Amino acid sequence: MEEIAVIVLALFGILIIVRCNLEMNQEAQSRARMTEEKLRWMHDIKGAVSRYCSLIEQYKNSRMLSSDKKASRGQLHQIKEEVVELDAYLKLYLNWAQDGKILTLLNELTTAVLTEVDLSDFAYRKLLDEYQKMLKVEWEIVKTEVSKGRELKKEEKGRFMN
Repeated sequence: MEEIAVIVLALFGILIIVRCNLEMNQEAQSRARMTEEKLRWMHDIKGAVSRYCSLIEQYKNSRMLSSDKKASRGQLHQIKEEVVELDAYLKLYLNWAQDGKILTLLNELTTAVLTEVDLSDFAYRKLLDEYQKMLKVEWEIVKTEVSKGRELKKEEKGRFMN
């Protein structure tokens, strides 16, 4: 009878170990998926910002060319459409509370393109600077989460943003 009790306890112990291992594996897979999604988000943002800035440059250059070499109205219209599309795309990726500077700069640049006003180099460069800062913070958070093996709490993430 004691042998049966020992076997039952051993099996019960094995089941507990298996269950714990499964739960830890699921948590690890979940963290890996979150990290992968954050990295994909960062990649998508970089691509969209790159394209947006390229369009802003095209717009600026077309405004500086002599009248016979200026972009046609059709080309300007196409640039405007893409700028508006990327403006919306980028805004959907941002957090209104944390990314206010970026949103303000996007609004300023997009409005300038739509109203065909000359763009300041300052706003354009500042936009790039702000995105680089944001992506650097996000990268540091991702690296820290991976090294700690868990998602950081809001307070912990806040330390990176100051």
